[in-house]
Parts: sequence; structure tokens; C-alpha cells
Amino acid sequence: RSWAESMGYSLNAQGRTLGDALRRIARGQIAEAVAAIEEREPAGAIHEVRRRSKTLRGLIRLFRTGFDDFADADAAIRAVARPLSATRDAKVMLDTAEFLARQAEGQAARAMLKRIHGHLASEREVERQGEGVAELLRDARERLGQLDQSATLWTVEGEGWQVPGEGAAITYGHMLADAARALADRRPEDFHELRKHGRYHWCHARLLRPLWPEEMDARAPVADDLAHGLGQHHDLAVFIARLEQDGIHFGTGEELAPVFALAARESEALEDRARLLCGRLLAETVDAFIERWHALWQNWEAARS
Repeated sequence: RSWAESMGYSLNAQGRTLGDALRRIARGQIAEAVAAIEEREPAGAIHEVRRRSKTLRGLIRLFRTGFDDFADADAAIRAVARPLSATRDAKVMLDTAEFLARQAEGQAARAMLKRIHGHLASEREVERQGEGVAELLRDARERLGQLDQSATLWTVEGEGWQVPGEGAAITYGHMLADAARALADRRPEDFHELRKHGRYHWCHARLLRPLWPEEMDARAPVADDLAHGLGQHHDLAVFIARLEQDGIHFGTGEELAPVFALAARESEALEDRARLLCGRLLAETVDAFIERWHALWQNWEAARS
């Protein structure tokens, strides 16, 4: 089972109302995040809290049109994860340097990446000594407790397919628009938007798995693959932006040129992979997609009655 399912990250036949499902699933994800803070080493705890924040944001987006507290809940979830992002960003820079070094074929690129990695490692060590990770996690634990209290009062207006159908359709529509822009213009910010909505779509496939497990079990890994690959694409964009901004700390423009070329090559490969995966996920119009999932919902409801 995937990590999102460990506390029942899906609707089930026993749920009496959509509100029951929202509260149960949300509080399960919050409990997993709290457990990570209490039981894991700091890096693992930060990683897990950020992951659970994403599944929570995907969850509330499925119910958004019937969830009056959506905006407040989304802001509260973001407030849990945002302070932890700086610790993640420093590690991503190092991981990206290591990834590029493994792909490098020329000595010039490898030597430059070794120098960059050394500089980033020293920089991160200084940051880690002053960033107060334990305090950040204590604050996150407190925010999660407050979020859990709020979640006990969350309600959803409406029953049946309309609310989750609208939520799934909004996300799918965003993916279609994001993919059209990103694959045409190849701008990092558009791929980043596609990544976010691809992750929410993954959440929706997991949440609605009972409608047709075989369909969702085939669809969810493709959405996960898309989001993961575009996460790497975003990391490369951030890495290159940092080199362009602070290149003087790492080397001359001539010395950095092989690294820029290598990053561009890897980014293009990730974009080509995204095009393939989007072709599989986004083959239908929004209307056709949501009509098909609605039929699955009706069949599931009939089986429950």
C-alpha cells in the first residue's frame, strides 16, 4: 500500500456522509504527520510532514465546492508546511548537484559540480547550525494540533457525486490547461503548476479508488510519475537560477557553461517524459472525463445500497 493509504486515504462503503469521509481522512493524515514528528529523526519528520500536507491539500480540493471552510483549511495546511521548506530547499540543492554529477559525461562538468557541491555543503552546514530544526518541528506539531481540532468541525454541504465530481473536474481542467501551456511554451513556472495539479489528481485517484480499484491503480502511478518528474524539473530550475544569481561564488561563466548545458539536457528529457505521461492522463475532455467517473460513482453507489 502507498503511504497515503496507511490511514485509510480513500472513501469507503461505511462512510455515512461526505463530511464523515472528509473528517476521517483528514484526521488520519494529520495523525500520521504528528507521529512522524514524534517518532522520526528530523529530516524524515520534515519530509513526512510536507508529504502529508500535500495529501491534505489534495483531499480538501476534492470537496472544495461543498466545503465552506476550504480557504481557511488550505491556509492552515500551508502554514504547517511552509516554515519547513527552507530546510528542504538546502538539501534539494545538494541532491540536484549530485544528480547532475551522475549524469555528467565530461570532466569539466564533473569538476565544476564537485566544486559547487562543496560550496553548497559548507553553506548548508552553517544554515543547519542556526536554523533550529527542533523548534520548527515543535511549531509544526502545535499547528497540526490546531488543525486537527478544526478538522473535527469540518462539514460538507451536499451529498452524492456533485461535490467530489466538481472537485475532480476542477483539478483535471487545471491539468489540461497547465499541460497545454507548459508543453507549448516550456516555461518552468507552467511545469510547476502542472506538477501541483498532477499531484492533486493523484490524490483524487487514491481517494476515489473504491469506484474502480483497477482503473485508479493504473491511473494513480502515472500521475505520481508525472508529479515526481516535474518535481525534478523544478529542482533543476531552482538550481540553475541559483547558479545564475550567485555564479561568481562557484566559477566563471565559461566554467559553468557545461553545467548549464547538462541541466538543460536533463530538463528537456523530463519535459519529453511529461509529454508522454500527459498524453496518457489527459486524453479526454473535462466533460468526457467527469462523465466517465460519474458513471463509476453511480455503479459504486448502487453496489453499496
